[in-house]
Amino acid sequence: MAEGKNKIIFYRDWVDQFRDLTDEEAGRLIKHIMLYVNDENPTTGDRLTELLFKPFKAQLKRDLEKWEFKSQQASDAAKKRWDSESMRTHADASKTMRDDADKDKVIIDKVIIDKVIIDINIPTREDFVEYCLSKKQDVDPIHAGLKYDAWVENGWKDGNGKPVKNWKSKLINTIPHLNTTNPRRENPRAELMK
Repeated sequence: MAEGKNKIIFYRDWVDQFRDLTDEEAGRLIKHIMLYVNDENPTTGDRLTELLFKPFKAQLKRDLEKWEFKSQQASDAAKKRWDSESMRTHADASKTMRDDADKDKVIIDKVIIDKVIIDINIPTREDFVEYCLSKKQDVDPIHAGLKYDAWVENGWKDGNGKPVKNWKSKLINTIPHLNTTNPRRENPRAELMK
C-alpha cells in the first residue's frame, strides 16, 4: 500500500471466489490479503492461497495505481493554484490584514485593481458587525462576523472576487442574505403533518 492510503475496496463479486472455499481456506486468504495491503510481504507454503490471491493482488494493484494517479492530480492542482499570482497576492493581502488588524483603528491598505493602486478602508470586525446590526437588528452577529472574516481572507473581496471598495454599501446589499437570530422552523412540512 502507498503511504497515506488507509483503505481498500472489497468488491461484491469477490464472493464467488470465497463461496467455494472452506472457512479455514477463506480465513487464510483474507489474512493473506490483509498482510499484503499492510506491506508485510506475506508468504505462505499453501499453494491454494497463493493461487487464489493472484487475482486479488492484480485488482489491489490497479486500485492503488488509480489512487496514486488521483492523488498526484490533486497535488498538482493544489500546487498550480498556490503558485498562481492571484493566490499569492490574496494570501499576502490576508496575512497583511491580519497582522495589521487592531481593534481601535481602521485598516488602510492598498489594493491593485487593473494595475491601479487603490486605498481601501477596512473596518474592524466589531465596527463591521455593529454597522450590520444598526441596519437590521435581527441579523445574527456571528454570521455577520463570519462574512467579515470571509472578505478579509479573500483579500477584502466579495464572494465573486470583486474588490469591496465601499464596504457599507456592499454590506447593505449582503444583509438580506445573512442569517437572523429568529429561530427558523427546521421542517415546516413535519409541523403541518402533526
